[in-house]
Amino acid sequence: MSKRKRIRLDTPESIERRKDELLERELRASNGQKQWVWLSFCDTRLPPGSQFLGGCLVQGCGFFDAVMESHRLGLNPGGEVQGTELGPDHVGTYPTYRLLSRAEIDALEAAKAEQVEVLES
Repeated sequence: MSKRKRIRLDTPESIERRKDELLERELRASNGQKQWVWLSFCDTRLPPGSQFLGGCLVQGCGFFDAVMESHRLGLNPGGEVQGTELGPDHVGTYPTYRLLSRAEIDALEAAKAEQVEVLES
């Protein structure tokens, strides 16, 4: 059984080195192809009902690259982040490269549901 190498992230240099490794891995795995990634941000230290900080749709070579892109563009409000890759059909539903509030997301979802109802009738 092989030993796993422990990664120490206790200095700014080691953190930067690890970020570079992750970005390089995503770039290789994606062959440089960017995909759309939905990112949701929250702060679990806030009271329930106010923990959601926003969501945004950005492109990246993977999750980590998308998070870094959101940070570069000033879209990352901090806190924790979760993400999921989305197909290009979602791009028309949500504005891209913009941090959306819960109210904005709910309004977009309601408008999308109304369009579906009209199409189905």
